[in-house]
Amino acid sequence: MLVGRLTGFGRDYVIASEFGLTELSDALVAILVFPELIPQIFLASSVAVSLIKLLPITQQASRLFSNVISLFSIPYILITGLLLTFPISILALVGGDEYLVSSLGTYDLLLIAFITFISYLSIVISGGVNAYSCFGFSQSSVAVLNVLLIYSIFVGNGSIQSFLYGLLAAHVGRFIWIMLEPRARLLFEFPRLMDTAELTTILRVLYVAFSVSAVMLGLHLVCRFLSSDQISGFASQIHYQLRASDMLVGILSAFISVVWLPRLAACSRPESARFFRLFTQGLRQTFICVLLGLYCLDPALNFLWGLYFKEGFDQAAMQNGNGAIICLFSVGAFCSLLGCVWVVRNDWKTPVVTLLCALGFIAIITTFSGTRDIVSVAAVSLVISLMIVIVWHGKFSMVIIRRAFFSDLMVLTSVVSVVALLGIERLFLGPDHQGYLVIMRVMSAVLVVSALTYYYIYRGARASKL
Repeated sequence: MLVGRLTGFGRDYVIASEFGLTELSDALVAILVFPELIPQIFLASSVAVSLIKLLPITQQASRLFSNVISLFSIPYILITGLLLTFPISILALVGGDEYLVSSLGTYDLLLIAFITFISYLSIVISGGVNAYSCFGFSQSSVAVLNVLLIYSIFVGNGSIQSFLYGLLAAHVGRFIWIMLEPRARLLFEFPRLMDTAELTTILRVLYVAFSVSAVMLGLHLVCRFLSSDQISGFASQIHYQLRASDMLVGILSAFISVVWLPRLAACSRPESARFFRLFTQGLRQTFICVLLGLYCLDPALNFLWGLYFKEGFDQAAMQNGNGAIICLFSVGAFCSLLGCVWVVRNDWKTPVVTLLCALGFIAIITTFSGTRDIVSVAAVSLVISLMIVIVWHGKFSMVIIRRAFFSDLMVLTSVVSVVALLGIERLFLGPDHQGYLVIMRVMSAVLVVSALTYYYIYRGARASKL
C-alpha cells in the first residue's frame, strides 16, 4: 500500500514490473512514457548537446564541468538533509508518515535542484550567458515565460509538481525564444575557462535559490498534511488551502528560479539601476500573472466548461466551492484595476474598450446559455474582457502601472492580502463562506487605497520639483 503511494523511481519500477517491462528496450520506452522523468531526460539531453558543442575545447569544457559538479554536489547534499529535517520533524510530532513524507520531499527537492541547476548549467556550457543577460528579460521573453507558467497551472492538477514542470517548460521555452532572436545569435560564444571564485559566486546564488524553494516545499508539505482528514476541523478547507499554498510556492519558485537566479549570476554589478529595474519587473509580472490565473481565470473556465456540457453555471461554479463569491472577487479586483489605470494613466480608452467587450460577452453568454444569473455572467465577462485588453495592449506591466514604486506597492498589498486570506480563512469553518466575501472586499479596497496613496505621493513629488 505504501509502495503504491510513493513517487519517483520506485513507483516507476513497480509499474514497469507489473507490465513486464524487464528488457532494456522496454525500460527505455517506460522512461519516455512516465512524465515524472522529464527532468532526468532534459538533464541528459542538455549535457549531451553541450558537450557536442564543446568538442573543439574539450579540455576547458571538462575542467569547467568538473568544477561546477564538485562545488555543487557536497553543499547540495548537506542542504537537502537540513531542509528535510524541518517538515519531517513537524509531521512526526503530529503523527505523520515519516517515510512517505521524506520520499515525496526528496523527489520534489530533486526536481527543484534539476530545474535551478541544470537550466543554468546548460546556458553556461552552451555559451549563452551574454545573450541571456541581454535578451533574457525583454518584454517578449517574459511574456513567453508567463504564458507557459499559466498554461502549466491549468494543465496540471494544481499540485507543486505542476508548478515545477511549468518552471522547466519556462526555462526551455524562454531559452529557445532567445536563441531565435536575430540580435542574440551574435552573442553566443564558446565558454571560456572560469575561475573558481566566479563559479563560487554563481553557485552561491544557486544555493540561496534552492534553499528558499526547498523551505517553501517543506511548508507546502506541512500545509497539505494539516489540510487532510487526519486533523478534525480542517476538512472543509482542503481546496482553498491547497490552492493558496500551491500559489505561494509556485510564485516564489518561479520568481527565484526563472527571474532572479540567471540575472544575479550573469550581472556583473547587481547594485546597478538596470538590475533593480529588471528585478522588480520580473517580480511584478510573475506575481500578477499567477494571481490573475488562479483567482480570475478559474471561475471563467469553470463557467465555460459548464456551458459546453450544458450543465449551467451553478453546477460548474460550485466545483471549486462558492464560485459566485470568487466571481464577485473578480469584479472587485477588476474595478480596482480600472481605478488604478484611471488614476495613474488618466487613460479613458482602456475602461471604455473593456466595458464594451464585457457588454458583448454578456449578450453572447446569456443568449446561448439561457441563464438568468446576470451578476455571475457579468463577472465572467469582465474577466474575459480584461484578458482581451491585456493582449490588445501587448505590454502587460504598462497596462496596469507606469511607475516601479506603485507596482511594488501593488505586489506588497497583494501578498499581505493573500496571507490574510490564509489566516482569516480558518475562522470560517463549515459551509458558510461569507468570510470570503468580506476578505475579497477588503483586498479590493486595499488595492484602491494603494492606488490613491501612490497618486497623492506622485503628485507631491511632482509639485516639489516644480
